[in-house]
Amino acid sequence: MFFIFVPIAYDTLFLQDTMFFSDLGWRVLNGAKPTEDFGHFYGGVIAQYIAWAFQIFGTGVKSIDYAFVMMLATACALAALVAWRRLSLFTMVALCMILFAALLARVPLEELTAVQRPAATHAFIYNRFAAGLAAILTLFALIPARDSRSELLAAFICGAFAYLIVLIKPTFVPFVPAFLASLALRARWQSCFIASLGLVAGLLILDPGADRALAAFAYGVASAGGNTTIPNMIMKTAAVFFVQPLTMLSIFAVGAVLVFDRRAGTVQFLLAGLALTIGYAGMTTTMGWHGDVGQQALPFMAALCLAGYEWGRHGADRLNDQLCYLRITAACVVMAFSLPQLVQTCLSGALAVRRAPLIQMTGTPLDSYLAWSDEFVGADRRPFKQLESLDIQIQAAKAHIAAEKSGNAGLHYVMLIDAVMLLRSVPGIVNRGIAGDMSFFPFIMQAPPINGFPAWLSLAAPELAEGKPLPEGIDLMMIRKVERSAMSLRLLTKMEGRFTRCLGSNFWDLYVRDGTDAAFCGTING
Repeated sequence: MFFIFVPIAYDTLFLQDTMFFSDLGWRVLNGAKPTEDFGHFYGGVIAQYIAWAFQIFGTGVKSIDYAFVMMLATACALAALVAWRRLSLFTMVALCMILFAALLARVPLEELTAVQRPAATHAFIYNRFAAGLAAILTLFALIPARDSRSELLAAFICGAFAYLIVLIKPTFVPFVPAFLASLALRARWQSCFIASLGLVAGLLILDPGADRALAAFAYGVASAGGNTTIPNMIMKTAAVFFVQPLTMLSIFAVGAVLVFDRRAGTVQFLLAGLALTIGYAGMTTTMGWHGDVGQQALPFMAALCLAGYEWGRHGADRLNDQLCYLRITAACVVMAFSLPQLVQTCLSGALAVRRAPLIQMTGTPLDSYLAWSDEFVGADRRPFKQLESLDIQIQAAKAHIAAEKSGNAGLHYVMLIDAVMLLRSVPGIVNRGIAGDMSFFPFIMQAPPINGFPAWLSLAAPELAEGKPLPEGIDLMMIRKVERSAMSLRLLTKMEGRFTRCLGSNFWDLYVRDGTDAAFCGTING
């Protein structure tokens, strides 16, 4: 409901991530290719979905919500193919619940181990899309179809989607060999061969020579700047699973039921599940940030429980006595993950409708977007409940900054609107190259993308390496006056002798490249 019927895109966290996605889609919409025309640590799948949404629904931020729905439709189509003559109606419904919760979740699964408070963010969709696809491939790998035609078609398509997971984020590659190994461990040699052919076909069609995947991986390693160590990554990966002890206990209980029943093929089934677990663990190594574990393992763990139930009901020697337990356990794990997420998504939609009047901007891609937080309060120390003048909100933002309160979505939204007001004062802004210590200004102003400028600002970004000049296409630079970071200082250093301060607003300084037409220069709000 939130993504289709709520008329605005809404965030309470990570405004920067939403704008990052917008910028990616804007670059691709204007003909740029990820990793080829601009540096990117993902393979470009998410950017392409957003560009398609921009083409269909317009270049507003709300279109990102529709891109999420398009990803969900893709995952559900794959799930239907895999389920045909393979999975029960119960498992298909449960799998759809997992997909809906994973792809439409408004709580950052990468951060919070449980739904603790109303929250809304567009961040980390690449992780959740890949997690949903991995859950589908897990069920395919562990449960064979009832006829060879359905099996072989699904094997080929699943192999192609295995490469799509790599293109979503190249560091997810550990799941691919685990997927093929699980088929081999189940002695499904024909399916393993056909899936391998599908994998090769996916590579040839989506990424000939694996150029995008390799370039994205190399860019990601360079951008990381050595901030993550191998031991920390291993500890984080283990924590992803063990931070969910009740779900782990449920999986062990399902495994115990299968083992003690002594059904033929159980050992191979469990070994295949272990191989997939290792592969998914490799995926989670680079999910989230700063070692956060959140609920990253839950979609996969729920799929494992469903596979245990399906294994019990398949074949002539089905586990009739234990099926009820296996089904209840799977249902509990699926609902424990999906129901809080889906309820939270609906609540976020209600909050978005209630707060829609707080939107400050019209006539730009931001007219369908609001980032807000109850931590952003006015002079009465209460959250804003109705639209106030921008001046009042700017004063509230200045008070937050003066009090050294941590940044929140409401503060960043007001700062963003202040930046747009400043840029609107520049004649012919849609034809000027804009960059800054936030990289999404070209999208907001519908100006030409600066593909030589990093899509995600990082001190380790190769484009901003020491001694490397700023791209020639940049005419204007936006630098924050407040909350200046090491990135702001890096850019100011690169601008010395090449850019001159031109305009100022409450929170921003606008610099113009020397030699550029700057007749508009003056002072706005200081």
